[in-house]
Amino acid sequence: MKSMSKQNNPKKSIEQSVKTVKPTKATFFELIENKYIAWYIAALYFIIMLIISFSQHKIGDYGIETDFFWSYVPQADNFLSGNIEIDKYRGPLYPIVLAILKIISGNYFTAGMLIAILSASFVLFFVFKLLKNLFSPLVALITTLLVAVNTTFNLYTYSAGTDMFFNFIITAALYFLLSNKNFKWINLGLAALFAAAAYLTRYNGIFIFVSTIVFLILFNIYKQNIGKRLIHTAFFVGVFIVLILPWGIYTHQEKGKAFWNQNYQNVAYEFLAKDKMGWDEFWYKGNRENYTSLTQVILQEPGAFFNKYISNGFEHLWRDLGSLIGWHLAFFSMLGLLLLFVKPPEKFHWAYYLANLLFFGVLMLVFYSERFSLFLIPFYLVFAVNAIFTENKYLKKSIASKPSVIVILALVFIIWTLSKSIAYNSENINSGDNNLIKLKEEFNKVEPKAERGEKIMARKAHVAYYLDLKMTWVDMVPDYYKQVTLLWKADVDYVSYGIWEIGRGLNFIQELDKYPQDLKMLVYVTARNKAIGPKADDNKTYNIDVQKQEQPAMLLKVIIDEDRKTIIKTGDWLNKEYKKEKDSLIIMSVAPYLAAYSDNKFEQIPDLPLAMLVQLAKSKGVDMIYLGGLESQYAPQAFQSVLANLPPEGLEILLDLSGEPSPAILFKVK
Repeated sequence: MKSMSKQNNPKKSIEQSVKTVKPTKATFFELIENKYIAWYIAALYFIIMLIISFSQHKIGDYGIETDFFWSYVPQADNFLSGNIEIDKYRGPLYPIVLAILKIISGNYFTAGMLIAILSASFVLFFVFKLLKNLFSPLVALITTLLVAVNTTFNLYTYSAGTDMFFNFIITAALYFLLSNKNFKWINLGLAALFAAAAYLTRYNGIFIFVSTIVFLILFNIYKQNIGKRLIHTAFFVGVFIVLILPWGIYTHQEKGKAFWNQNYQNVAYEFLAKDKMGWDEFWYKGNRENYTSLTQVILQEPGAFFNKYISNGFEHLWRDLGSLIGWHLAFFSMLGLLLLFVKPPEKFHWAYYLANLLFFGVLMLVFYSERFSLFLIPFYLVFAVNAIFTENKYLKKSIASKPSVIVILALVFIIWTLSKSIAYNSENINSGDNNLIKLKEEFNKVEPKAERGEKIMARKAHVAYYLDLKMTWVDMVPDYYKQVTLLWKADVDYVSYGIWEIGRGLNFIQELDKYPQDLKMLVYVTARNKAIGPKADDNKTYNIDVQKQEQPAMLLKVIIDEDRKTIIKTGDWLNKEYKKEKDSLIIMSVAPYLAAYSDNKFEQIPDLPLAMLVQLAKSKGVDMIYLGGLESQYAPQAFQSVLANLPPEGLEILLDLSGEPSPAILFKVK
């Protein structure tokens, strides 16, 4: 009876019941193992960033969104017009997606932001699913949340461009490759699909193709015999080739090579030209055309190339740890790396690490930018999370088994990381040039669509997008007449003179009344903008100094009257008939237009009778005399002699344009 009373003790029974219904640890770990948690994170991030982005980021900035306005928008326009442009450095997929989404959203900037936000949300989804499969739900959750509040990740979530889109594609490819330790044809097929999409977005996406072959054959991640490994590899390669084949055929037809691109020029700048010339001089002055292949770049100075490649590795790693991740987490990332020697990784872990290392190796070929390393953020962070929460045997008992400690410690790092992101992105997100909206409003008032031109010269393509014009690159030169004739050659209708042109050229615009009426001021506006730059003596990307400044912007119209149209016709004739004589001929006229247009030398024409003018020209070694509309005003004696059909002794008519609305004749001095 005594024993029965012990067994049926009501108090003890109640205590046991309480213990079974309040398993604190189990409840926490069950929560993070919820099969929908990846969707919850992705959806919440999408909603938050959608609201923030479209309420704050209303004007594209002059930094990372330059490529979007300069390249992707025109390429998307071409696609909608039935043409696919072959870009020198990137594949066609992003502009195609951009064009399709523009039809739905109404404009390219909205479409670009939507692509970035959607891509970022799917990155978080695939990162969580991948890391959960490779490590644990705890590691996946904390790493994914740290990615979601990372400064660089947030920056490229609201920025229009290929960066986050490319990140989504390669993350998805890696996920389908490593998502299941048992082989599945559908997963390998999807991995091939996303690998092909990565290549068709950016050609350095080929790294995921190479990684997969290594995983299948050498790593044998699915533990298959050699026959099955070869079959799986052949299937992957076959799907990949089939998907990229149409693009390869098209580029072969147009460029003569199926794998045509000029990314070797990026390598050439970084390894050979960077220390010898500036960015503009290399890219816009013809110097990049000196390089024709990656082999040429490597073999030109192989020793220096190798040394630079190694030094780039150290520089990129240092900047990744400091800027991309932040030293508050980077310290633990390095600790996590050291722990690999204590607990060797499994094959799937090695596969994940190798894919990231191969990508890092590709990035060492070009200049550093945090945006290129977006894909590496989870890679660095998973080492840190493992070091803090799971793999460190000294911390494991005090952290990994206590949910409250895990939550508190994770929140410390998440909030710390988020505060850094807010400090930078709250300033950068609305740092676009407010003058662009004002220019658009005023331009629509003063320039009716029926009378509007098509092309604009600018240093950045943003103004072309907002004014619905075509961006045209024209070199900025100090000489007024040379600059004007370059505008004529490029068939430019308008000139932008704003914060990206001021100080870089076109300085004559500030004293326009001192020059001929070749440019007419259409719009002058000012706006208070944010000027964001690095703090003094600090090269950290996100450690910025912000100042609000009143900044001007001007829009000028290129005026070409009948006199100048005749000069252009004469110049075109000279450039065709006297190619070899460029820069050697001396042309006498009232103004240097013709000499500048044909890249020759100028001699001022005086107001003298034709006979005296010929003698003067001979004494100065003049090769040609141009008599046109301007000369009729400023050198009338010689011009009237020609109109009176007086025999031009000592002269030979080279080009007779007397039938033009503004008549002119080009003479050769005998």
